[in-house]
Amino acid sequence: MDVGDFAGALQSAQSARTLYETLGDKRGIGLSLTNIGSVYLVLADYPNALKFYRESLVALQNIDKDAMLNALGNIGIVCGIMRDYESALERFRRCLSLAQELGDKKRIATSLHNVGEALLRQSNVQDALRHFEEALKLRNELNEKGEVAETLLAIGETYLQIRREDEGVALLKERLAIAVEIGARDLESLACLRIGESLAIRKRKAQA
Repeated sequence: MDVGDFAGALQSAQSARTLYETLGDKRGIGLSLTNIGSVYLVLADYPNALKFYRESLVALQNIDKDAMLNALGNIGIVCGIMRDYESALERFRRCLSLAQELGDKKRIATSLHNVGEALLRQSNVQDALRHFEEALKLRNELNEKGEVAETLLAIGETYLQIRREDEGVALLKERLAIAVEIGARDLESLACLRIGESLAIRKRKAQA
């Protein structure tokens, strides 16, 4: 998609917002604000993405909890990209609470994983691992192989960080097997890279 396509998408979302404002449709306003934020996110204009995601959350308050959860998750993602991990963590925890209220296991698992990522960025390793492991359990129950591979990678990399190399490599190999099974070449390549890095570190240690 070129710049012109994004400009068109932004104009369409803004037109939709204007229409919903004319109709007094708060849910429509909130969803159109989310769409505007998402265009800015793809354009890597993070301050504007955050601005419109926040506005969408306000518009959707007490109207559509499902859409609110999406808005909160989007805010958390942008905060994470901007390295505001404390704000990201707060949003992801709110996502988790809302997903639990809705009884949505898929999004509970996603929120647990995201909370783990935010905690890890703050060097809260043990709490991060606990959330990753809870997410992994749910994702296995739901048979979400791609998501299972994602969380296995997070746990494996965390183990490598805290020098539990054997466990980390074992999880990365499990993740690699899933990636090969589902044909996810990007996941497969990343798992191979991490395994290779770990083995190289172990080799250097052995030679020291």
